[in-house]
Amino acid sequence: MHRAHGSRLGRSTPLPEPSCHYLDPPAIMSSRASGGAIAAITGVLVASVIGLAYLVGIKPGAMTTKAGLRLPTAPAREPVREVTVPIAVTASEFQLSPRTLSVSEPGVITIALSNRDPVDHNLSIEGVNGLLSVPASGRGVASFRLEAPGTYQITCAVPNHVEAGMSATIIVGEPPSTGGAGD
Repeated sequence: MHRAHGSRLGRSTPLPEPSCHYLDPPAIMSSRASGGAIAAITGVLVASVIGLAYLVGIKPGAMTTKAGLRLPTAPAREPVREVTVPIAVTASEFQLSPRTLSVSEPGVITIALSNRDPVDHNLSIEGVNGLLSVPASGRGVASFRLEAPGTYQITCAVPNHVEAGMSATIIVGEPPSTGGAGD
C-alpha cells in the first residue's frame, strides 16, 4: 500500500494500488488487433514496392537471387564430347598385350602400361604426340589424343624392341575392345 505525503491532517492516507504497470500495453490493444494491423501495414508496403517496380520498368523474372548479371540464354548447342578411354596394356617378354585394341570414336585415350620385364620400355603411337616411359618392373600412365578414325601403330621406341615384337595396333572408329583371347 502506498502512502501519500503531506495530507491535511498530518497523517498519510493510503493510495490505491495501480491496476496496471506502466510497461503493460494499453488494454484496448489486444494481440489479435496488433497482429492484424502489422499484417495490413506489411501488405500495403509490399504492394507499394511491386507497383513502384512496374513503374520503373522492372518486370517479373528480371530480378534473380544469383550474384552477377543475368544475361539472356543462348540457344542450346550440341555438348562437346571429351571422353577419355582407359586402356590397360602389359609388356611381358618383349610383347605388348593385347596386340589389337579398338575405340569407337576419336578422342583421348589413357594407356596404363604394366612392365613385367627386367628392362625399361616405352610406348608411342605413330603420328600422335606423346611418349609413355616405364622403368623395369614398373607401371606408368599417359594420355594420347587420337584426332581421326583409322588404324594406329603402338610401338616401343627402345632400340631393337620393335624387332623383338613390341608393337600393337589400335583401331579408332570401331566398337571398343579390351583384347580378347584371340588377340
